[in-house]
Amino acid sequence: MTAEMARDLIGGYEAKYKAEYAINAEAYERLMNLCELADMLFEEFSADPIDIQISMSQAYGAILIYTDDLIFKRGRSHPFFTSIKDADFLKFSKSDSGMLQTKFGVNNLWVKK
Repeated sequence: MTAEMARDLIGGYEAKYKAEYAINAEAYERLMNLCELADMLFEEFSADPIDIQISMSQAYGAILIYTDDLIFKRGRSHPFFTSIKDADFLKFSKSDSGMLQTKFGVNNLWVKK
């Protein structure tokens, strides 16, 4: 689900900017792994719809998940702690609606040709 949304967004940018930029394959693969993590968190925590952010100017791809809480009942053995290592950044904040916003993603998704 999340990977398909990310691929569609990236494909749109790729078509528009293909003369100037190319996708960094390593960062793209890590973003796809993070999409699997997002789907798992969505299922486990009954999250609101997942948002994807793709920035050409800052060359990053990010996934945003909104939940009431994020409590890992298995502690550090939860797959989150292994999967999140693919991320270049991880940020927790409060959304405008008062929910917990978890944002993670990769830098250098695009490289200038």
